[in-house]
Order: sequence, then C-alpha cells, then structure tokens
Amino acid sequence: MRAVGRRKSSGRQIREFPRNEIVLATKVYFPMGNGPNDRGLSRKHIREQIDASLKRLGVEYVDLYQAIATDTTTPLEETAQMMDDLVRAGKILYWGVSEWNPDQIAATVNLARARGWAEPVSNQPQYSALWRRVEERVFPSAARTGSATSCGRPWRWGS
Repeated sequence: MRAVGRRKSSGRQIREFPRNEIVLATKVYFPMGNGPNDRGLSRKHIREQIDASLKRLGVEYVDLYQAIATDTTTPLEETAQMMDDLVRAGKILYWGVSEWNPDQIAATVNLARARGWAEPVSNQPQYSALWRRVEERVFPSAARTGSATSCGRPWRWGS
C-alpha cells in the first residue's frame, strides 16, 4: 500500500499463486496515518508497517522490503538495524532502498558490513531516457557495493 487509501490490498490475488512462484516486494516510508509515528524509517514505523503488510497480503514474509526514501529524522543505524532484525525474524528475506543517493547507500552498506547486519541488496532510482542523472554516480556505486538496480518509473518525465 503506497499511501492511505490509495491502493487496495492485492492479498487475494497473491493467494491464488503458490508462494514459491512469486517474488513479493513492498515499501516503507510514506505516511499511513496522521500520527507522528505513522511515517518515516523509525524502528516503530518499520515494524508496524511490515506487520500490517504481512497481514494485509496474507503471507508470512516478503521477499524484498524497500525503504523508499531517506529519513533525516531517524538515525541510519536505527533503520539498518531494524531491517536486519526483520531479516533475522524471517519477516523479510532482503531489504533495499529507493531514491537514496550513492553516499547514503555506501554508508548503509559499510555500516551493515561492519556490524554483521543484513545489508541493502537493491536500489530503485528513477531512470528513463529523459531522466538519466543516476548514470554518473548511482549505477557505479551499485556496482561497487554489489547491489542490484531496479529502475522505477521508467515512463515518468518522458510520457
């Protein structure tokens, strides 16, 4: 669910397929309510949102959980440790980021490696023929850290 009330759950459709035949990804960050803890990448919001997503989708885990934006009000260490906690708890298999800059990605990967935590395995930047700013720094950074890139909104800015 991207924002409050915008999308209906696809849990019923997901249950039509054997779980091992789908790759299920979801994101966290955007407001899901009006309270101060209903947004961002704090430990509380991440935990509450993964539990809500799992319930809504009717699954025990998601394959990829993405932090869709950076949160300047939450320490990076708190977000990275929470993602590691979710991996260890079996609620997510992997975690990634979306719209993070190369310095933020590198800092997160280095922190996770130093602490022995699960590190982000993917990045989802905006990218299209008309929006190519990620080529200079983001793609090389992904190659250096070993993370995958899944480009988001390929038709935006060019449609």
